[in-house]
Amino acid sequence: MLDLPLKILIVEDNIADAELISYHIRKIISKPSIQISTLYDETINVIEMFRPDIILSDYQLNSFNGLDVLQYVSQSLLPIPIIFITGTVNNTELAPYTIIEEGNGIILKEDMSNLQKKLYPFFQHTSNLNLIKKNKIETEHAEFIDLNNLDVDIPKIIEDIKRAMDNGNN
Repeated sequence: MLDLPLKILIVEDNIADAELISYHIRKIISKPSIQISTLYDETINVIEMFRPDIILSDYQLNSFNGLDVLQYVSQSLLPIPIIFITGTVNNTELAPYTIIEEGNGIILKEDMSNLQKKLYPFFQHTSNLNLIKKNKIETEHAEFIDLNNLDVDIPKIIEDIKRAMDNGNN
């Protein structure tokens, strides 16, 4: 089991499938935060507000398809991998799009009994990316000076600046 707090968006219009996917996620990840979306506008809103670490999406949904989600994520330049969990038999249309970005993939719904085994490498990859991002952010913040801890007399500095400006005008 991976002991990490991954944020996962499931885009699925079949609630039974979404619940089954959620069940399998909880068998792999100890602290998942899961959102389920069924409509395109709702999906976009969840992506913007929730900022998932990974998206698990059906391909053929009622009013849109998984490529619409992939296209939105790609155009938004968000580094979110998308895994299609689909019952779509003809994946020739889907396959070229899933290999564009590292971390994207396809899992057939007929393999749901092996879902944990199939999802684990994607979650491991995502957790590694998150660790790299976290370390990069910590390194960048370490280079900044914490102004709250500086012992500075702001009113004196302002007076010194005013005096210097007055002397420059004379």
